[in-house]
Amino acid sequence: MNKVKVLMMLRMPEPPVTGGEIYYSKLRQYLQDRSVDVDNYSWQMKPYKGPFQYILGSVLKNLCLLRHLRSISSNTVIMEDVADSPDLFLFNAVTRVARGFFGKKIYIVPVVHHLESPLIKKKVLKRMKLLEESIFFSFSDGVVVNSKFTQKLVEHSLSRDVGIVLAYPGLNVSGIRKDLSKDLGKNLESIESRHSDKKRLHLLFVGYVTSRKGVDTLIKAFEILVKEKGQENLALHVVGNTDRDKAFSQKVKDYSREAGLDGQVIFHGRINDRDMEELYMTSDIFVFPSLWEGFGMVLAEAASFGLPIVTTDAGAIPYLIKDGVNGLLVPPGDAEGLARAIEQLAKSPEMRARFGEDNRKMAEEFDWNKSFSKIEGLLDKLACEG
Repeated sequence: MNKVKVLMMLRMPEPPVTGGEIYYSKLRQYLQDRSVDVDNYSWQMKPYKGPFQYILGSVLKNLCLLRHLRSISSNTVIMEDVADSPDLFLFNAVTRVARGFFGKKIYIVPVVHHLESPLIKKKVLKRMKLLEESIFFSFSDGVVVNSKFTQKLVEHSLSRDVGIVLAYPGLNVSGIRKDLSKDLGKNLESIESRHSDKKRLHLLFVGYVTSRKGVDTLIKAFEILVKEKGQENLALHVVGNTDRDKAFSQKVKDYSREAGLDGQVIFHGRINDRDMEELYMTSDIFVFPSLWEGFGMVLAEAASFGLPIVTTDAGAIPYLIKDGVNGLLVPPGDAEGLARAIEQLAKSPEMRARFGEDNRKMAEEFDWNKSFSKIEGLLDKLACEG
């Protein structure tokens, strides 16, 4: 690994918040621990303000990034997030020309957590994005993906043979090898005392409070459970940053309050890892009604704590959660279906226990070092080619 340098053109704020940011932060640390020369250049995405401003902003960012090209030495691997492809498209093209002209061994390796093209509904824009992704991947020197589902999408978009490395995320918060019975009674009693003297079944959601995560569907499903199905012994814990879409976050909070669910729906906001572990340990069902996931790190985290899971059949999720095996799957955006699935699990302790046991076994597959060793292997291969 001493032959190659790594330039990570990836967003890595401190502290990392999203699953992708955590992935990149841990990858950087893994490589540095192995004496790899790692540098990082990142920038923040600007909010979308229309097609003209979007295109202009991307062109300006590409031109800005080109200033760094002269300082990139030979035997450097540039790792990029495919989410930044518009800001890197021209930069990558010039880099490929420059490396051939000057004889520099510079390699481009995109990292893919999820693709944007499946989320675009307008046909013209979707085709343009598919073409952009195809060019982005086909002219790279290797691609890192985080799930088998994403791997298939990338393979479908390639116009030439490019090596793909499947490197799953690990677990940021993990219940593996923990004695989950330890202090469980005390923690549960603490939570109960804050809400009700009556024993409740605790539902847990973890993720950004945004429309893509389906939080509005979750609140509507919970309302159905309480008001129409008489499941008044439920409590719903919503954990996650509310700043990504403040208007949406306020909308779901207002809906919850106006529906009279204030005493049963608790918005925790963003919390530390210790409090997160406590909520995982003291919850009964994990609910994640996302509209689309390229992997779904929180599903693996919840599984490691032995939680049964209700989620959607969107994106990569069915690769982790098998309907009727370790969880229940419903169509995204289906509040009625989500309520029925939660009710089914709520009424069946035996099913919850069976799903939870299978999830604990499944979660053992996700290990940072095991995954990152595969990326290290790709870097070694590129170094040897140099």
